[in-house]
Amino acid sequence: MKKSLETPIKLNKTVALCIAAYQEDPDYLRKCLQSVKRLTYPGIKVVMVIDGNSEDDLYMMDIFSEVMGRDKSATYIWKNNFHEKGPGETEESHKESSQHVTQLVLSNKSICIMQKWGGKREVMYTAFRALGRSVDYVQVCDSDTMLDPASSVEMVKVLEEDPMVGGVGGDVQVHMASLFA
Repeated sequence: MKKSLETPIKLNKTVALCIAAYQEDPDYLRKCLQSVKRLTYPGIKVVMVIDGNSEDDLYMMDIFSEVMGRDKSATYIWKNNFHEKGPGETEESHKESSQHVTQLVLSNKSICIMQKWGGKREVMYTAFRALGRSVDYVQVCDSDTMLDPASSVEMVKVLEEDPMVGGVGGDVQVHMASLFA
């Protein structure tokens, strides 16, 4: 019997999945989060940032809590974001609220943050800034993405096997059922 030349990968790197959400269709968001729960990467951290903190956006936070588990996840409504102070906020209180968001992200395995609208870059900035250098790899997706259970494992394998590879993208496919709904 021939031995495989492939060296088994050690899954000892830390990974955070950052999900950008903006007025997402509830069914798509639920499917996205259910796929996140099926990820096979051990200990993956999940950070979903909602672009907007109005009452109309609360349904996304509710879906996050429902799917990820109310007892296994945290939520936070931020009246501002990293770049903009909230109404009546001082420079000092803005710094404190930014530090609070960072602490929430670092101390929870699964967290959803609703923040002042700022666009997709601001949403990603919040996740990246709050994570800082606390993880080895960051995986990103939109709130209408359904992830293959092995996607994080496969991406880490590629990154770990070749030090010249600086980033990995997934195989994106259109879910046909949604085209005919």
